[in-house]
Amino acid sequence: MESNSDEFSSLLKIYNDWYPNPIELGYANVTTDKIPDSFFLKDVSRLLDNPFFIPVERGLQSIFSLGKNSLSNLSDSLFNQFSKIDGIARNFKGETTIEPLNIFYKNENGVGKFKSNNQDSFFLMSTAASGYQSLIPISLVCMHYEKRSKSKTIIVEEPELNLFPKTQYDLVKYIANITTRIITSF
Repeated sequence: MESNSDEFSSLLKIYNDWYPNPIELGYANVTTDKIPDSFFLKDVSRLLDNPFFIPVERGLQSIFSLGKNSLSNLSDSLFNQFSKIDGIARNFKGETTIEPLNIFYKNENGVGKFKSNNQDSFFLMSTAASGYQSLIPISLVCMHYEKRSKSKTIIVEEPELNLFPKTQYDLVKYIANITTRIITSF
């Protein structure tokens, strides 16, 4: 029987086979198949304690309130992850600061909205820039578990997606800070 460490090493090898290191291969030579959601949702979740997977398609979260019929091409596992993220997002009814972007978010009647410091009114998430749509779900999930002082393994597929380099750096700092706050609160 494999130990958790051995099982994790095996899963890491499978992941690397699906998604080779682009630096080693050169970007022009990389052709990868999409890693199936089931890899994270079933194989990795079996190994890790209570993982929460945030898929690369998280930008679609902004239109999730339209319902399953409008998102009919999504797999059931991806739709279920959106349901979990939507459930978390619905808890943020008041103005909530999204630190890495220095903007405000709120959820009104199941619809996500945002505004910057210098704006008076909120705008629909479905009209937000792709970087906002990509980063806000990550931030909301992290804040949700921080508020509850609940340990959670959060797996973010391509966290840098649609973000400028400075915002990528700010996101990494944010995740490190929130992780430190969660760990020290136990």
